Amino acid sequence: MTTKVFITHSWQDIVFARRLYEDLTRHGLDVWLDDRRIKGGQLIAREINSGLQWCDVYIPILSRAALASKWCDEEINIAIGSNRDKGKPEIVSAVIENVDDVILPSLKYRLYFDFRGDYETALRDLLQKTFGIEFLPRPAQPPSAPPPAAPAPPSRAEVPPEKIPIAPSPAPASGEFLNARQIEAAYHEGLEAFFLADDDHPEFYQAAVERFSKVLAADPQYGDGDARVTEAFNHAGSAQDHHDQSGQ
Repeated sequence: MTTKVFITHSWQDIVFARRLYEDLTRHGLDVWLDDRRIKGGQLIAREINSGLQWCDVYIPILSRAALASKWCDEEINIAIGSNRDKGKPEIVSAVIENVDDVILPSLKYRLYFDFRGDYETALRDLLQKTFGIEFLPRPAQPPSAPPPAAPAPPSRAEVPPEKIPIAPSPAPASGEFLNARQIEAAYHEGLEAFFLADDDHPEFYQAAVERFSKVLAADPQYGDGDARVTEAFNHAGSAQDHHDQSGQ
């Protein structure tokens, strides 16, 4: 039976998390990463809790950002509690920064793999010692052929007047333009804010609404942005009502 793996990470470490996800998947493991598994319209907290109950091996990616994250802390504690009560999941950490002064006592003496140095060496150790799998180097990519030279464009005199392209007028300055990287960053900031929010901190839900709305304004078709902003908006209203009532 395929071993099931759950990865916890801070959104600041998403690049490393995706790389680890791809390498573990490439070695035949069934890996749960929120960035890959949660679809539009699904409730984030419920899906993550289901993933934690589903997995055989739990890998928290330990960085200073992760250990400062309320959401990561909650996931780690759920996994430790399940390990204590049910004997699973097995918990092995991937350390990517020096966290000796902030690491949780519950993780300090557990098995970990040090990715602060050579990534492939740490990955090899993780695969062999945790899963009994031999490391497979990534296949070498064949050199790509140089692109064919583009034909020289005709001079303006050679193009009939009706075929001369007209430069588009500049986009209206009604909103902020975001490139693809900035849109993705805003989306991840929205997720991080959502994970930090609760009834006592409704301002984080509002921050999530603002980030997801920014994503939709820049690209209305971006992933599940529409579902995310709706979920964050609904939680923001409920949390604000709870906050107002508790303050009375």
